[in-house]
Amino acid sequence: MTSGSDAASETQKSGGKGLAIAALVIGIIALPGCCMAGFYLNYVLAILAIIFGAMSMKGPGSGMAKAGLTLGIIGIITSTVVLLSGDKLKEWAEEMQKEQQVEGAGNNNDDNNGGNDNGNFDSGSNDGNVDG
Repeated sequence: MTSGSDAASETQKSGGKGLAIAALVIGIIALPGCCMAGFYLNYVLAILAIIFGAMSMKGPGSGMAKAGLTLGIIGIITSTVVLLSGDKLKEWAEEMQKEQQVEGAGNNNDDNNGGNDNGNFDSGSNDGNVDG
């Protein structure tokens, strides 16, 4: 029969490893979520991975805890970069679209010869003789 302190110690060890596993799994889930701009749940997942990783750093699963902590930090950084660059990319695309619309309105004629293109390269009369 185990004493109360042994049972508490065993629970603490498994809880520490459980938190390390949770940090790793949540960090893995949070990392691909960074590619979805506007996916704010990713921030919650990354913060949870950081908290669980920090709480279980000195426990039995310290390698998994460090990995979860690292993935959480990378998840927050990349989510922020994607979110900010997504807004800038959208602004740039809208600006380019406006420029193309302005250029398109100025050039109603696509051909350089006034639209009288009959498919011939030379508009002179040539009956096939080289000498003319």
